[in-house]
Order: sequence, then structure tokens, then C-alpha cells
Amino acid sequence: MVRQRRVTKHDIATLSNDIVAGKFGKPSVSNARHMRKAASGLFNWAAEAGRDHVTASPCGQTKTPALSRRARNPTTVDLNRDDYEERSKQSATITRQSGR
Repeated sequence: MVRQRRVTKHDIATLSNDIVAGKFGKPSVSNARHMRKAASGLFNWAAEAGRDHVTASPCGQTKTPALSRRARNPTTVDLNRDDYEERSKQSATITRQSGR
């Protein structure tokens, strides 16, 4: 008889922490989040009605790793707005200098 091992929320959290720490290559919070999302989908599928593979998903009780905030790159809209504001300032300066 084959003994089956259950995957626990501790196993999911440990795997996620190991991925963030870089035990499986380059450290990556994003990869840990992708792993948790994939595992969650698998366990939710296995726990659906009509399937008796698992009773509940161990992923539902774990937290996803938080992404760090990073500086946002300006978009084309931002650059165009800045350019428009700069041109407006220059235009106002030229108008005041010419006395109009």
C-alpha cells in the first residue's frame, strides 16, 4: 500500500519563502506569487464538487508575498502633458515680455 502525503499550508508557505530567498535560482517575489497562483488553481480544481482528490485547498490560508513598490516609468501621456505644460509656460513668458 502506498502512503499518501498531504500538502499543507506550511508546505506552500515554505516553498514560497524558498523561491523568494533564491533557493531555486534567482530570488523572485514575482515567481513566488506565480507559484502560489498555479498551486491555488490546482487545489481549487481538485476540491470542486464531484472530485474527491482533496477536501480543501491549502493555499487559501496562506498569504501571497508582497511586491515591493518601485518608481513608475513615465508614460507617453505623462511626457506629452509635461511637454504641453512646459510649452504653456514658455508661451506665457513670451507674451508677458512682448507686452500683449
